[in-house]
Amino acid sequence: MPVKKPTVLIIDSDTMTAGAMARAVRRAGYEVVVENGGKKGFKTAVEIEPELIVLEYDMHDMNGLKVLQKLRDEAWGLRAKVIFVSNVYDMAVVNQVLLLGVQDYIMKSDLAVDDFVRLVGKYVKPAQEMLVAV
Repeated sequence: MPVKKPTVLIIDSDTMTAGAMARAVRRAGYEVVVENGGKKGFKTAVEIEPELIVLEYDMHDMNGLKVLQKLRDEAWGLRAKVIFVSNVYDMAVVNQVLLLGVQDYIMKSDLAVDDFVRLVGKYVKPAQEMLVAV
C-alpha cells in the first residue's frame, strides 16, 4: 500500500521563486500545491489542510501576515505548521508572526534551494522517510 505524500502548500506571488521551491520539494518526495495570492492561498489551505504551509509576506491581494491571522482563526489553522518567508525584514512583522506561532521565519534572499528542502524536512518528513519509519 503506497504511503500518502505529505502536502506542502506554497503561497507566494513570485511565480519564479514559488516554481523553484515547488520543483525542489516535489523531487524530495512531497505533494505540492502552489497558490500565487493570499486570498486563494488561504481558501486552499482551509480546503486541503496541508501538512506544511510556506507563506510569503509581500503579496498583491492579501499579505502573508493577514493570511496567517485568518488561518489562526480557523480550528484547523490553529495547529497548522507554517514557514514564513519574506524579503522584507521588518521587526514588527517578525514579532507578529512569531507570536502567531510560525515554525520559522526566513529571508528568501538568504536561502538556497537545498537549504529550503532541508528546512521543509525539519517540520514534515517526506514520503520516503515515512516508509522507513513504519
